[in-house]
Formats: sequence, structure tokens, C-alpha cells
Amino acid sequence: MDIEINNDFLFFKCFRSLVIKNHIFSFLKNQNSDNSYESSISLKKLASKNRFEMILDKLKSNHFIFINHEGLRDLYLETYKFLPQYEEIYRLLWNSYKERLRRLNSLDYSIKENSIQQFKSLSKILYLELNKNNYKSSESFQNNSGIKYYSKVNRNNVIDQTYRLYSLMDLALENSTIEIAKCILDLINSITFENNRNKKKARVEISTLPTSAINNENYTKIHVLLKIQHSFTDNHIQFRQFLIDNRECSMEALIQASKKYIINSNSNTVNRELFYYFGVYLIYYYLQQNNYNQIEMLLNYSQNSSSILCINLIFYYSIFNLSIDTFNFYLSFINGPNNTNRLNKDIIFKLKNYYEEIDTSSHSIEIAKQFFNFLISDGNCGAIIIYNWFEIFKVIIVYYDSQLLEYLLIHNEKFRTMYSYYMVHYFKDMLEIHFKRNKTTKQFNNKNIEIFIQQMKSVELSKKNVDQLLKKLKTKKCIILLNHFLKNYQYNQQQPEIINEEIYSNFKNIYSFQNQFNVDQTIQLYLNLDQDSVNIFFKFKEKNPFYLNKSNILILNLIKSIIFKEYSQIVKIISTLQINSTLTTEDLNNVIGGGNKEIIGFLFLNGYLDPFDIECLLEEIFKQIDIDKQFIFDLIPSEKNQLKNQYKESFYDLITIKYHVDDISKETVKEDEDNESKSLVMLLYEGYYQKVWEYFQTNGAINKKLDVADSIYRDLPIDYFVRFYDPLIKVHLDDSDKVLEVCLYRFDILEFLWIHHLDHEQKKDLILKIFSEMNNMNCHPIIEYILKEKKQFIYNDLQLDNDHIYKLHRNALVDGDISIYQLIRSIFTSFNFQIDFSIIKEVLHFDSGTARYDVIEYLYDNNLIPNFKDIIKGQKILIREFNNRFIVPGDNSTIIVTRSMFILIYTIIRLQEQAQLNKEYYYCE
Repeated sequence: MDIEINNDFLFFKCFRSLVIKNHIFSFLKNQNSDNSYESSISLKKLASKNRFEMILDKLKSNHFIFINHEGLRDLYLETYKFLPQYEEIYRLLWNSYKERLRRLNSLDYSIKENSIQQFKSLSKILYLELNKNNYKSSESFQNNSGIKYYSKVNRNNVIDQTYRLYSLMDLALENSTIEIAKCILDLINSITFENNRNKKKARVEISTLPTSAINNENYTKIHVLLKIQHSFTDNHIQFRQFLIDNRECSMEALIQASKKYIINSNSNTVNRELFYYFGVYLIYYYLQQNNYNQIEMLLNYSQNSSSILCINLIFYYSIFNLSIDTFNFYLSFINGPNNTNRLNKDIIFKLKNYYEEIDTSSHSIEIAKQFFNFLISDGNCGAIIIYNWFEIFKVIIVYYDSQLLEYLLIHNEKFRTMYSYYMVHYFKDMLEIHFKRNKTTKQFNNKNIEIFIQQMKSVELSKKNVDQLLKKLKTKKCIILLNHFLKNYQYNQQQPEIINEEIYSNFKNIYSFQNQFNVDQTIQLYLNLDQDSVNIFFKFKEKNPFYLNKSNILILNLIKSIIFKEYSQIVKIISTLQINSTLTTEDLNNVIGGGNKEIIGFLFLNGYLDPFDIECLLEEIFKQIDIDKQFIFDLIPSEKNQLKNQYKESFYDLITIKYHVDDISKETVKEDEDNESKSLVMLLYEGYYQKVWEYFQTNGAINKKLDVADSIYRDLPIDYFVRFYDPLIKVHLDDSDKVLEVCLYRFDILEFLWIHHLDHEQKKDLILKIFSEMNNMNCHPIIEYILKEKKQFIYNDLQLDNDHIYKLHRNALVDGDISIYQLIRSIFTSFNFQIDFSIIKEVLHFDSGTARYDVIEYLYDNNLIPNFKDIIKGQKILIREFNNRFIVPGDNSTIIVTRSMFILIYTIIRLQEQAQLNKEYYYCE
């Protein structure tokens, strides 16, 4: 009893010994699941915890790593910019898990996230994969076909792998990642396939030419030429020759020439024919002449869709040319009896559909004020629906000087009301247009940004809209916004301004958003922020020291640079903060030990970390790095003793609480038995497995399930899983679902349970359960493992009927990956599995962003679809293009495929037809 009472006293007495202390910290590190080598197999967890050295070691030593979409996302999208080993890791992943990476469509992530640097890194490995001549596949084709004419057709039977790039191109265009699309096009054109079938450069064709620069006659000529491109009458040939001979002709000359060559000028349908050839360009021509009668007649001729484009042109022409007459015509046509097409008054106009080259800087600001006051007057506002107001704001803010915006906000009540409405309901869009560069000067309009920030004071902002905005802010915009915000929200020290709490919270989010920036971007932000403004803004409302010192925004990038040994980045950050710094990369390379601990100690002791607030620095160090906390405490300067003691006390209290669960449970068991379970759960989540084991040794097994996730048991090091099996885990594993969750990608745990937990029937149930999860890609690794290691059991004990074996093959092709299918074939070698059209259709059909090129290639290479043309005969195949994403098939015979799949299908058909010709030629000889 006395020993138990003095537990805490002895603990802290021992803790004064540096040797014992280091052993305790080492012990804590070793027992935590995040640091256990054998249980750390999830790529997601390893990448998110910055365990890149462990990833490399596992890949080099052929240890299993579990790869899924989330793991790839963490590896690709968060860490690649800090990681020198990135390309080596991906190369090793590709070598070991090629089929799985193909199945996961790993390249898609970089395109969807518009990560050009990441795509370029991946494409280096992709280039090698696509550019090689796959002799192995060719040999496979020859051997399976039973024809010995290898020397004649060897290279010609291999599929040119560049076909895969075309759907990546579509994806890039669909996601508007134009820079990546250019990179893909360069990649296509740079790869030379050894059989010389890829001699021609690829082209990306644009199916429709936008109505660009409507006041440019050259575009008018292109528009007319497109209308007559398939006509070869004498008149049309003469008209083309006229255009060649008169390259600088005016719109008037074009109209006269068309009347001479391609339009019957004696007909009463001249205007209709002119409108057919010239479209909206003719409307623009008549607008310049103020010929509204002709325009109205043409609009009544045209179809509804054409009329909408023309009305859009008239609406914006009036705005950009400050034409009150044109706007009155727009109103009269929309509201008048001559609107024979009964156009909907609620037409939504889009500024992006108006393409006039016009310099608004030449307009008189007084005329602009007069026009917009007229436009927004009570009598006219009814013709402007709510959605079109945004387009009007865009014209005023982006195309005119801020003087116009300021004037309307002060003098036009209707404009001010609608502006406030949009600030509240369309905050993200309004911020975007205030941050657009002026179309004439190509510069940010600082005055517009100041106006925007001033207007933010008067509205209640939606946090959801602001959060969405922050994800899209670019560095320059963030810097401008921060500086303007700080300057416009300065406090009077005697009478602090009462700031809207929602705005204050949102600004803090923007300020904290810097953690998304790389080193150069964060340095740019640091240099542009005014420290006095930062102090004035935050000092009355913020206790967190992070916000009071602008140097703190560089802490995260500094710690990451230490982790990844980016010494040049460390020097860059320190030199920014300390102008007279003499730190060099050579100094860091010469640090004895060279680990995170040693580098941090060197920077601490030489004063390089003095510009940071030490609380913020310690918090980030402890968050990002597994490090001896006592070592860091000892580095805290003596003048910070209070802080040092505060950290020590909180840390030691944490140790005491977690290391004395046996004492806690004894004291509380009479009050509430659940406290005991909660304490154990806490210890398991935190990774203090030794204390859990000590508890079981003292108190025995728990005869009930703990409220703990399956993943906690799955993350246990195998030695602790074995120890905890009887007292804790056994009762949890009461069905095959639980067993599967616990051993999902822990094959060492599966083997233990196979021997110690599962009886014969349970083993059968578990395997059948695993096979039923073929459509779950997270289960593919354990399916593959079961097929490899339990081959005899599957064949001898499961006693599957033919229908079940067929479904197993089918599901492996449709939902699994090639390695799984090959393993199933190796078990059921005598089963006659036929590839029918129903399987082919499922594999070909583009579904949920997945295209199974790997399956079709495998079937071709192994001669499992010897006459592909006959299999898909009579089927309609539609390409899902980037600008036609919402195809709805008309009937069951229609298959929607990606562009790359379409190319692959007809490549295989062509190759098989050529092979058949070669076969006939061989027999003829």
C-alpha cells in the first residue's frame, strides 16, 4: 500500500536522471504505432507523418505498403514540393505496384488539382513506360497465337502506349488545366515509337470557333468561310478568291461582295441570307449604323437560340459604348409587341460571350456616369434581372476607373442596394472581380480593393463563402487583401473600434492561410506585410502570439525545410529574417549528426531562431517532428524560465495521467466502471501499449468490447496484437466483417488469426467475404495475398461450383486488377473461362471516372479476344469528350468510352486484321 502511495514520488525522483529520462522518451517513441516499422504500412499514414525515409526503406527492401487513393493524394498533393526523394519514391512504387497504380488512375490527381510541377515529375516516369517497345507483350501474342512468324511481325503487334495520353488531354481540358494540357501534347509529340507508326505530330482540334473580337473584320471573314467551306460552286470559289485578293476589306465591302457572289440580290430574302452567312457580325454592323429597324427584322427571322445571342450582343454593346439609344432599343424589343419569338425576359447574359475589342479608358467619365445612372434608374431596373447585375458590376469594376464605382456607391441608391446584396450573397464572386486586373492597365486596382474592404464592414459575411474563397486565393491576391485589410481596420488605442466578429474571424482565416504557401510565396507575404499594422489590428483582440509577430508565418516552412533537409531554403528563410545573417548551407552540412534534433539545436544555440515567438516555434516543432522534448526544453533561454516550467509541468502531468491508469482505475472503479474502459481507450489511441499490457497483467482480461475503431487494433505492432488478443481483441472479432477490418492490410495479423482464431468454417466464411469485396479497391491487396498464400485451401476446401468460379473470374476482370485475375487463373487452371461481350461491355464502358485500359491490353496481349471486331460488332461506340461530358446512351447497344479507349479499340482491330493478313501470307508461302 505504501509503495502504491509513493508511486508518483518515485516516478518524479527517477525522472531527474537524464539517462532514465532518455530511456523513457525512447520507450515512448518506440511503442507508438506511428513509429512501429511493421505496423506502419499505410502510404497515407506514412506520407501524412512525413515518414519518407521509412517509405523508401520499405520499397527498397520489398516490404508491403498499402496504397489507395487517399495515400496517393497525400503523397502527390501535399508533400511533393518539399520532397527531394519524390521521384525515387514514385519510381519504386511503379516498379512494385504498377498494376495497382494503373488501376487507381494515379495521374488523374495531378490534373484535377492543376499541379503542373507534380505532373511533370510523374511524366518523367510515364515517359519511360510509354516510350519502351514492349517485346514481352509481343512475344506473348506470338506464343499464344500458335503462329511462328516472329521475325516478320514482332514490332507491329505491339500497342503504341501513347494512346493513353489522349484521355489525359481531355481530362486536362475538362478541368481547364491548360498548362498541363500543353505538357501532355508535348509528351505525345516527343515520344517516338520504335515501329515508326507515330511520325505525325498530334493536333488538338477545336470544333467551334468562338465569336471572338466582333469588331475585327478578320474574324468576320473566318466566320463566313466556315459557312461555305464545304461548297465548291463557281460563285463560292470566286468569293474565296475575292477574300484572298482583298485581305484588308471593310465590313461594307464584305457585304457587297457576298451579295455579288453568294447571295441572290434580287430576292426578297437578302437579309435572311446575309444573316445566315454573317450571324451576329451583321447585327454588330447595323448597331454601328444605328439601323435598329434592320436589327429588329433580323431578330424576328432568327431562331430563339440565335436571338438570345443577338440580344446579348445588343445589351453589352449599349453598356460598353455608353449608348442610351441602343439600350432603349433593347428595352423596346424585349417589352414590345414585335417580339414575335416571345423571348423570355429573364435571359441571363454572360460577359464572356461578348467579344468586342474596345478601350474604355477613352470614354469620358462624365458620360459613363450619365449612362449608368440612366441604366440603373427606377424605370429601367425592371429589365435587369438579378443575375445580370453581376455582369454590370464586372464591367464597372474591371473596365472602368474606380472613380465610377465610388461615384455610383455614393450617388445611386439602387446601385448601392444591389451592390450590398451581392456582397452578402455572392461574396466570393464579388471579391474575385475586385481583384481582377484592369483590362486597360493590366494592373490591380488598389482603390477598388480598398472600396471592397470598406464595404465588407457593412455586411454579415457567410463563413462558407469565405472558406471556399480562401482555397482559391493566389499569393498576390492574398498579400494585397491582407495589407488593405490591415490598413483599413486600424484601432484607436484609446477607443478600439468595434469590429464585426464574423469579419474578424474571416480575416484571421485569411492570415492563417499562409500555411498553404511554399517558401518563396511566404517570404513574399512576409516582406509585404507591415508589422505596425499587424500589431494594431491584433493587439486588442488576439492572445495567440502567432498573430502578433509577422515572422511567425515562416515557421511552418522552416520546420518542413528542416525535415526534408532543404538547407538552401533554411538559409533563405533565416537571411530574410536576419539581414546580417552569415548562415550558409555548408554550416548546416557540417552539423554533427545532421538529424532534425541536431539542426534545431544548432539554429537555437546560434540565435538564428530568435526572430520567432518561442511558443509558436515549439508548438510547430512538437507537431511536426518526433523529438526529445526534454532536449528542446533545455534549449529555452533562461529568461523564459516561466515558459520552460509551464511546458515541463504540462508535459509531465500528461505522462503521469497516462502512466498511472492502474491507479486511476482503482480509484474510480466504484464510481463508474466506464472510466476504466475510457482510460484504456485513451491509452490505445495515444499508443501507450506497454501501460495497457501492465494493466492486463494486474487486472486480467476485459469481458466486453471497447468502444474503439477497428483501425486501432489494425495499427498495433504484431507483438502487442498477440499480447492483447486474449484479454482484449478476441471478444471484438465476433464475425467475418470484424476480422476483415482488423487484418485488411495487415497480413501478419491475418496469419495469426488464421492459426489462433479461425476454425475451418470461419476460414471459408472469411475468404468468401473477402472475395465479395472485389469492387472495393481497398480490399485488393488482401485478395491478392489470400490468392497467393491460401491457394491450396481455396482449391481443396472452398469447393466452389462453376457459377461461383465464373463470377470470381468475371469480377476480377471488371472490378479487380490484372494480378488478381492471373492468380485466380493459376488456381482454377482447368476451368474454361470464356470472355463474352457482357464482360467486354463492362470493361469498355466509362464509369465513375475509371477506364480499364489495363484489362483490354491484357486480353489482347494474351490472345483472349482473337477477333475483337466480331465481339463488338453492331455496337455503337461514343467518345466521351471533354466538351461533351453528359452523353446519355440511346439504347443498350451504345457504349460510352474515353477517347483513349476508342483509340485502343480500333488499334487492336487494325493490328488483328494485319496479323490475319500476315498469317494468310505466311501460309501462302
